[in-house]
Amino acid sequence: MGDEVDPSKPILTYFNGRGRAEIIRLIFNVANVPYEDKRISKEEWQSLKPSTPFGQLPLLTMDNVVLCQSNTIARFLAKKYGLAGANEMENALCDMVVDCVEDALKPVLQIFFEKDDTKKLLMFAKFEREQLPVYMAALEKLLVSNRGEDGYFVGDNLTWADITVMNFREYLTMINVELSFGKYPIIATYIDRIAAVPKIAEWIDIRPKTDL
Repeated sequence: MGDEVDPSKPILTYFNGRGRAEIIRLIFNVANVPYEDKRISKEEWQSLKPSTPFGQLPLLTMDNVVLCQSNTIARFLAKKYGLAGANEMENALCDMVVDCVEDALKPVLQIFFEKDDTKKLLMFAKFEREQLPVYMAALEKLLVSNRGEDGYFVGDNLTWADITVMNFREYLTMINVELSFGKYPIIATYIDRIAAVPKIAEWIDIRPKTDL
């Protein structure tokens, strides 16, 4: 009977990696909500893909509804489990921070997936020199404005905005960029503090070790 599936338990479907699903896993763990972390192979994905809403992963199956788009899923869960701020304005501020990280993430993914080594090096240099400093300066300014050096991006409690910024560092490691204390002391210290939140640290420690 141990193999029976609990129909009330959310099912998160993704590849065996962190990628676009990791923010969702982090939210589930911070909220202390049991879920099925369903990791599928590329072969299994090819069979599943035609039946999905947009032909994309991750997928969240919950209450007999299938959701896709990682930030849509993360936002839904954050609101459901009290990680999206205390009111509508704080909801919007969380979205603003997440959208900033999403903008910063685009060149990271372009660099990671670029196959031409010469082009990759040029893209990397531009990102480190021109793009990353702009995003980090904007985030640091916003963080400080909310007394975030010892608090959070939005309001007085941890939100999915904080989890998203912390998770952005994971993406940077994919292209060997470090948010060093020398260049970005406020953000680097803040991310270390968020990563040390017990439920976050616990998940980082026990999660499957993957390259991405």
